[in-house]
Order: sequence, then C-alpha cells, then structure tokens
Amino acid sequence: MGFKINAVKTLMLELAFLIWIVLLSTTTFAQTKVQTASSSIESQSEVISAFTASEINQKEQDSETKFRRQFIFAMGVILLIFIFSTAYFGLSMALFDKQVFVPHMICAGVTVFLALAHAVVAIVWFFPF
Repeated sequence: MGFKINAVKTLMLELAFLIWIVLLSTTTFAQTKVQTASSSIESQSEVISAFTASEINQKEQDSETKFRRQFIFAMGVILLIFIFSTAYFGLSMALFDKQVFVPHMICAGVTVFLALAHAVVAIVWFFPF
C-alpha cells in the first residue's frame, strides 16, 4: 500500500509542476503581447481612428463573437468533465485496485483530443494574425 501512496504523491507533484509551467508560460506570453501592443501605437490620431473604425464593425461582430465564446466555453466545460473523469478512474485504479483501465484510457484519449481542439479553436478564433 505504501508504494501506491508514493506513486500517487509523485503523480500529484508532477501534475502540480506541469500546471505551474503552463501558468508561467501563459503569463509570460500575455506580458509580451501587452508590451508589443503598447509600443505599436505611435500617435493620438492613430488611437482615435482605431476607435472610430472599430465602432462601426463592432455591432456586426458581437453576435458572431458571442457564439464563438459560448462554443469554446462549452468545449471547456466538457474538457473539464473528461479531465476529472480521467483523474477519478486513474485514482480508482491506483488506490482501490478497481479494474477501470479501459474507461480511464478512453477518457484520457477524449481529453487529449478536446484539449487540442480547444487550443486550436481558441487560437484561430481569438488571436488574429
């Protein structure tokens, strides 16, 4: 039993480390985006023209943006459900010797697929290049 608890502790430590790495990389990415955005605006007339031009197109894009946000939110909720299901099945196998390897692997596969799809959709829809 001691080996299984040590394995779970190691797994939890590795998961915490991965979450820390992801959070660190996203904050660094956000800071560089803010720095590049602030340095690109040169004069007041550019700022004013940017606001007046976007005001016209804003109403047209609101309904499309609302749908996109709802869609990616739904994907995120489903992704969280599968992440927790995968963790539940994994812990059930490790701690309680339950035979749930197949559901665990199915949930893990769906989780990876949804995570990749969620990332691609977010980049395509919300980061204009």
